[in-house]
Amino acid sequence: ELLALFNAHTADKPSVNQRKHPRLVLGTVVSFSETEHSFFTGFSENISEGGLFIATYAMQPSLGEQFQLSFTLPNHTVIEVVGEVTWIREHSPNSPHISPGFGCKFTNLSPEDQVAINSTIEMAGALFMP
Repeated sequence: ELLALFNAHTADKPSVNQRKHPRLVLGTVVSFSETEHSFFTGFSENISEGGLFIATYAMQPSLGEQFQLSFTLPNHTVIEVVGEVTWIREHSPNSPHISPGFGCKFTNLSPEDQVAINSTIEMAGALFMP
């Protein structure tokens, strides 16, 4: 089941110059794989037209590593896309409320999936507007 959270006030909200695309806090299960035999599951925290953050304890990816991602938007649209790891957040015992995981940029988002993601963000309201 999908869980969509909308919160316009976040402590670590980025500045205007750090984001290219509006983003939305979106909690949904994300399946990702390194190879056809290794599958992992994480939970998205936010999404934009450019990519998403995957919260997971399951693995430690490397910067630049690519995964096949699959997730479902609140309108039941299934998105399947390649994501490239652009940043990593490690687990910190000093900040137990902050999830470890990694940010992925979409490398082959289809125009149809781009429209579906943008429509979801517009309908729900964006966390950040450039």
